[in-house]
Amino acid sequence: MTNSLTNTFYSILNKITVYNMLVKQRQSTYVAFKNDKKVATDVLEGLLEEDDEVVQVWYLLGWLYYLQADKPSAAEDSESLKKSARIYLTKAKKLYIKLQCDDAPMLEHTEQLLGELGGELVADDDADEAGPSVDDIGDDFIQSSEDEEDADDAMEH
Repeated sequence: MTNSLTNTFYSILNKITVYNMLVKQRQSTYVAFKNDKKVATDVLEGLLEEDDEVVQVWYLLGWLYYLQADKPSAAEDSESLKKSARIYLTKAKKLYIKLQCDDAPMLEHTEQLLGELGGELVADDDADEAGPSVDDIGDDFIQSSEDEEDADDAMEH
């Protein structure tokens, strides 16, 4: 009987220890995010400058601004962060459709975030503030090497 109680005690103790470790990991992840959001933004914007046809980068930037808008620092305005989130998420959705991506959970999450932010951002008179228009998104991207090969083949015929 004592052996069984001891085993049960240690089993419960292990579960509590694992739970505490998970709680600490979540807390440290939040602190790391809070401290490194500038680094994350810089890295993602750098990736965007290298290749603006990566849906995941637009999506992650939108999500990052969405998370920042939830708890803005003293120097940040919640509304401007929400607008930035809408800009990036709208572009992510448009590019997702253009490139015919197959990551349905990412699209669902993008639509969920956009819904919480008030919907997709529609180009209006201050398009310069919102960045390039996403209506004709196909014109904004550099021709891929595959497209160039197709064009070269068409010229040869």
